[in-house]
Amino acid sequence: MYTQVGAFGDPGRDPRGWTVTVAYGAIVPTTDLGVKAADDARDARWFDVAALPTLAFDHKLVVKEALRTLAAKPESHGDLQQSLSAAADKLEGPWQQGA
Repeated sequence: MYTQVGAFGDPGRDPRGWTVTVAYGAIVPTTDLGVKAADDARDARWFDVAALPTLAFDHKLVVKEALRTLAAKPESHGDLQQSLSAAADKLEGPWQQGA
């Protein structure tokens, strides 16, 4: 089941114009982790949250909020909860690319 992480719409978050992102997250078995590029994403792949590449706009904040939200879910207990919380704590600003 998907969980809404949040809506992100601060003016200026995207230099191309005002945009709003509504982010969702889910806890899924590792066997279900296939990823496929489509739309405007030519290259889609998984990254270790501890070694994220430079992310556009405020996407690092979106990832941090997703980790926090998923850590708070009842099915995130024990080691999973600790891992998600620790990963969120390691993500630091600035939240805007180039800031």
